[in-house]
Amino acid sequence: MLWMLACTAIVVAGLRARQVRGDLVLGIGLGGAGFAVLMAVLDPGARPTAESMQGWLLLLVLLVPVLGYRAVLRWARQRSAALEGASGGREDHPAGFVLIENDAALTAEVQAKLRAAGHAAVPGSTTTGFSIGFRGDDGAIHASGRVTLTQGLADFGPVWVEPEARANGLGRRLMAEMEREAGVRGARRAVLQTFSWQAEGFYAALGYSVLARVEMPEGGARLYMSKDLS
Repeated sequence: MLWMLACTAIVVAGLRARQVRGDLVLGIGLGGAGFAVLMAVLDPGARPTAESMQGWLLLLVLLVPVLGYRAVLRWARQRSAALEGASGGREDHPAGFVLIENDAALTAEVQAKLRAAGHAAVPGSTTTGFSIGFRGDDGAIHASGRVTLTQGLADFGPVWVEPEARANGLGRRLMAEMEREAGVRGARRAVLQTFSWQAEGFYAALGYSVLARVEMPEGGARLYMSKDLS
């Protein structure tokens, strides 16, 4: 009777230690092995006990691959559930249109797809880009401009000059350097866009003409300007 109670206690302890209903076999195996060891200690001369211990140990050896697979599968399921929870879960992403506020990554992905589609439509076409910057004596960049080249067209922007550096002609020199480098790389026309309250007069003085002027409902206008570089 004492042996039966000890067996039951060890089996229950094994099951509670796992705390997973699906690991019933492991709990029984651990409990049985513990029982066999206990019997060997209490009655070393009992042959049935020794044979029982050997049987339980063999069972545990055979169960190791199965239980290892179960452990890996459980870990994979828990990780999948954690990742799904971190992304809000599938129930939080219904099919249909959604509002995406922080869309920088999505925008970059779409732009890459558009470039790839454009290059596929025009064999041999490429899109490259570069920036021109002016570094001051303090080591800081005081002015910079981005240029994107596609099929002989140079798209300028964004262009920025620090306010304290605008009175010494740095903006004009920056634009001249951007145009020069674009021409070296095969550009024959430059385009840019600005607003009526920004640099319309500045670009006009550099030879840029207005291609389109779009009035804005709340005042001002967006201007699309161009200049021949050839």
